[in-house]
Amino acid sequence: MPTVCINYECAAKAATFIKDDDTRKNCEEHSGLFALGAVGPDIFGFYDVYARDKDKWIASLVSSASSALPDFLSFASDYAGKLPMAEKKAATAYICGIYVYFEVRRQIYPYLASLSLKDGRKEENVPSDYTCVTADVTFSRPDEVSRVLNGIPAADLDVISGLYGRFFEKTRREIIPDGMLVSAVERLSEALTKKRPPIGAKGEYYYASADADEAMLNEAREKWQDPFGSAGFSKLSLGDLVRYAAKDASVWIARLAL
Repeated sequence: MPTVCINYECAAKAATFIKDDDTRKNCEEHSGLFALGAVGPDIFGFYDVYARDKDKWIASLVSSASSALPDFLSFASDYAGKLPMAEKKAATAYICGIYVYFEVRRQIYPYLASLSLKDGRKEENVPSDYTCVTADVTFSRPDEVSRVLNGIPAADLDVISGLYGRFFEKTRREIIPDGMLVSAVERLSEALTKKRPPIGAKGEYYYASADADEAMLNEAREKWQDPFGSAGFSKLSLGDLVRYAAKDASVWIARLAL
């Protein structure tokens, strides 16, 4: 399970670092799409979030897009460039969010994975569901993220649905169901506020009833080790990591042009 609220906060901070007025204004005007982009292709994992048995085909959609982010971003940019201006602006705001998603995974997930290891909850070299949910409710407000996602206009979601539809058709020769993205967004929004399990059959951790753990913030800046081995040891706090990820994402975003 991915983080969601941390990604939202990282996107909000990245917007403050965007120097180009037009790009920053576009992200602000499409704040919902910008925030949704920060969740990345992981959004499709919420399509069956309440299912007793996870759909392996859905998991493969998430994996194929997230593991090929450079190709996806290149495709998305080309796709957006051919759209009418209003739709192009919507797609561009979403793509800006994808860069936030990339930096969250690159810079923040090693720390969250180290917490999972510490608690004996490591799952396949990624942060555990417990760590992600607890970190989200500690660092941000799930109800605020839900409100922003609920505010995305249907026409804007149609643009992003079209983007993924064309991408999966080209790369996998598959057609995703109509309304799949919309349903995934709705179920994520509900999972952020309702006392129902956001991790399906396990049903162990809930956003609305999860307890915050201030130690996860690491404001004392205690030393931790990157379990992926790319960064060695660090004393950065979660807030530090979000700030650095946001700043680096803004550098990528600066290369986009409306």
